[in-house]
Amino acid sequence: MADRADASVEFLGFLAHISCPATGEIGLEGLAGWLGLAADELESRWVSSGTESWADFASDILSVLDIMQDHTFDLALTLAWYRHDALPGASDTADKWVSAGRVAQVRHALRNRKLVRVPDGKVRAVGTGSR
Repeated sequence: MADRADASVEFLGFLAHISCPATGEIGLEGLAGWLGLAADELESRWVSSGTESWADFASDILSVLDIMQDHTFDLALTLAWYRHDALPGASDTADKWVSAGRVAQVRHALRNRKLVRVPDGKVRAVGTGSR
């Protein structure tokens, strides 16, 4: 398992890869590719979220990924979790919640649960608490 410093470097590399070198803006196509989505699928999620700008929606996604990356220390695991695993204590994924405009609830759920990585490589809530 990587440590926090390695995970931070990995996340910065990810951000560099999806950002426009000239402006630093997050590209829709780049982020969609890393999430395993077609660009039009991610654009549809943005529209569904009710978030006014692409920059704000991308920031919402990245803020959730950043919180989870802090628990997993593994970008691939974090990205897979975002799309496929239910939020702690919920039945839907972070992807669905963010796409529904509920990013604040996602961040709250992640910050107010004690999360641990279990042997299957996934992250599970083990109780409540503060970060």
